[in-house]
Amino acid sequence: MASCTVSSLYEHSTKRKTARINTFNQHDFSTICTQKDHRRFSIPNHPLSTRCLNPITGNTQFHREFSLSPQKILEASPPSIQPYLRLIRFDKPIGSLLLFWPCSWSIAMATLPGHLPSLSILFLFGAGAFMMRGAGCIINDMWDRDFDQKVERTKLRPLASGELNFFQGLSLLGAMLSGSLAILLMLNNYTILLGASSMILVILYPLAKRYTNWPQLMLGVTLNWGVLMAWSQICGSLGAGVIPLYFATVLYTMFYDTIYSHQVASSSTASVGRHLITYMS
Repeated sequence: MASCTVSSLYEHSTKRKTARINTFNQHDFSTICTQKDHRRFSIPNHPLSTRCLNPITGNTQFHREFSLSPQKILEASPPSIQPYLRLIRFDKPIGSLLLFWPCSWSIAMATLPGHLPSLSILFLFGAGAFMMRGAGCIINDMWDRDFDQKVERTKLRPLASGELNFFQGLSLLGAMLSGSLAILLMLNNYTILLGASSMILVILYPLAKRYTNWPQLMLGVTLNWGVLMAWSQICGSLGAGVIPLYFATVLYTMFYDTIYSHQVASSSTASVGRHLITYMS
């Protein structure tokens, strides 16, 4: 009699635990995994969050998961901020790295033999690369917002889709340029003048895609301007040693941007193909 009672209580307890888990499965939770004494459920729209169900007590616990992934950080950001982060391509840091790497090469080459590159200068140019890349993306999207609406790959960009209006984009551009200016003013006078002149190239690059057959060349000239700035910051002015490096990085950019253009040509209009044909011929 006692054994039957214990068995019945055990079966009843097991059914209750299963019912609790099934109840949570019927909601929006997914991806069940075992962690110690808890059942763990992912919560949609919260990529850095999980809720754990204790099958013994039936209590739920909320956990935050730490991640440095730009995509995860963007997804976990407030919805009102996400369009601004996507406008500066926060979730695609490769653009900032492609802007920063040539600067780091120039810093390393300009540093005196037997010395390590200055970490403070590397940090300033890294932060500047992030700011100016974001500003360049905004300017590009402002010029091309009508064109982007007709291209499958770009029609969901914040300005093209109407998620952000022109004034909001302009406000963010002002913030990014203000941050860039603050960094620029920490450099020497020669480098400040050199950096200020790069804004002409940043504004003209989107036009090169529209009205010339050599947008890759214009991108290379613009994107690698930091090579000259980094050299002048360390040496005080430009020298013959930086010229070959600058031209090499321009060619480097032309090559990888042409490969990228081929990869996205299928989702673009015929004008993209015209640029590629002219360049490759």
